[in-house]
Amino acid sequence: WYQTLETNPQKLEQLEGKSRSAIDWLIENQLLEGDTSSVVITPLGHGAALSGLLPTSAIQLSSMLREYGPQLERGFEEWIPGLIYSVCHSDEFRGETPSRFFPFPRASQGSSDFWKMQKMPVTVDQSDAQLNQSAHAVSLFATGLAERKIAFSTGIGSGAIHRLAIDVAWMLDGLHKLACVSDLGCSQIASNQIGMLARMV
Repeated sequence: WYQTLETNPQKLEQLEGKSRSAIDWLIENQLLEGDTSSVVITPLGHGAALSGLLPTSAIQLSSMLREYGPQLERGFEEWIPGLIYSVCHSDEFRGETPSRFFPFPRASQGSSDFWKMQKMPVTVDQSDAQLNQSAHAVSLFATGLAERKIAFSTGIGSGAIHRLAIDVAWMLDGLHKLACVSDLGCSQIASNQIGMLARMV
């Protein structure tokens, strides 16, 4: 604020407008509560801040946890590919200004069939081959399948799988931090399993 005041005072009006819009958005999405004169962070806002995720990704994933949290505890293993797909489907990878990127895989038909057989907490975008193949590759990587077999099934090579797994593991760790927010109704068992999944990936 002070640097802008010294170098470009007209810019302050834009900064103040953007700040107000950001605060309004955070209040609307329950990351903050109060009004523009006095705001306090909510438990969800605290979890989102700890997660390091983009705020829009945190909102997407917290909505998913609210809806599917109880089911995760009952059969977590069945939901692992769907959780990996969910973090790959978030704004971190697929937003207007993504902070993470998928590799460009070779053509492969196996991924579409793979997602048809999984329990999914989000809708699969059949037209997004890059997303489907990347999430499929990480799902297979998490099971310990040999990398040459993953490359054959998904069209994604070994080096790209390793780089992508690091990003997805980081995202799953953020999901774990969100799952610890009591307002979302996720049990301690489910949040611990998400944390273990992050380490497994």
